[in-house]
Amino acid sequence: MNRIGPWGKTGAADSWHHISNAQVALDGAIVAVGGLRHQSDDDGRFPTLFAEHVKISRTHGMRIVRCQASRDVSGFLKVVELGSELQIPDPIKSMIERALWLGAERPISAAFSDQAGQFTDTTRTDQRLSQPLSDWKVHISEEQGEVSVVLSAALHALHIEDWQKNTSNYWKGQPSARLEAYFTVDPITRIACFGSYVRSFTDVTHGPALLPEPSYSSTLDIKDAPVGTQREFAFGDGRWFSFYESSNSGYLSITERSAPSRTMSGFLASDGRSIQPSINIHGLTMDAICFAINNSSSIRRLDEGECVGALHYSGSDGSISNIKSVGTNISLTENGLEFCIEVNVPKRNPISFYLPWELLILRYPKFIKK
Repeated sequence: MNRIGPWGKTGAADSWHHISNAQVALDGAIVAVGGLRHQSDDDGRFPTLFAEHVKISRTHGMRIVRCQASRDVSGFLKVVELGSELQIPDPIKSMIERALWLGAERPISAAFSDQAGQFTDTTRTDQRLSQPLSDWKVHISEEQGEVSVVLSAALHALHIEDWQKNTSNYWKGQPSARLEAYFTVDPITRIACFGSYVRSFTDVTHGPALLPEPSYSSTLDIKDAPVGTQREFAFGDGRWFSFYESSNSGYLSITERSAPSRTMSGFLASDGRSIQPSINIHGLTMDAICFAINNSSSIRRLDEGECVGALHYSGSDGSISNIKSVGTNISLTENGLEFCIEVNVPKRNPISFYLPWELLILRYPKFIKK
């Protein structure tokens, strides 16, 4: 496997085991060693280009396309897409994302006979041609923290509706024609993007992390990304805040902590001690925030009730106190995603913090607007 890629070494790390070598594009897409293979269609409308890498988009569904990439001064990758794109069905997308997050201790294989997903020619400026796909086969495996995915699908539509323009069976004369996509994602990229715990990956603390200067969207530096295994941090008023989203339970948790340690691989370790009780805000998720932010540059929430949140105290008692009123101001700015939270609890001042753009690109790419 080519662990460095065509963009070359960054110079910031002594080896590829560093966050500065994460294979992540400026829009949050993953760039991986891999490719797309298929026979020429009957009329030669879908180009059969060759590239050693693919771009795997993580917003608006999963999309795979051949690409070339170069390392930007920020440490993220600038990508040029090549040829047609493969749109992955949601069930397979979920399988892949779960494997990239949790790994695949045992190989995973699955098959889907129904029509789903499509292969689209994006090289034509006058019209986009789409080939529906069917008979999907999936194989996912892991070796030394590297997750490999192999997908194949029949280049054959089971049915095409009258309203589907420029959609057809372009491989009609080749009933056995199939499309194959394959790629491998390395442990550094998995940790950076998903906070994965990689059993085979060893890391040691290097020293205390320094609170970086605010990095604007135009002055990014991936080395400053406040992420680690099962951990992400926010900054505010010279303080560190651990930030956690439970999308299944539907709440955000924020805890002021002492400065964590930075590891030899450039990640943040989860060893900062708690300074204030954790604030849990119920009914607030990053998906909900992104939906609201897309319609307005800032949002204001005031939640009141018997339990709209909770304070979690650390220590031996670990007591919990319900919050009956919480006001939240959220805005997307040059610094990143800024929060101001005020809870109606005695002796509890409002807190302000922001998720920097490096964190948003890696963990919440839905906030990146092209």
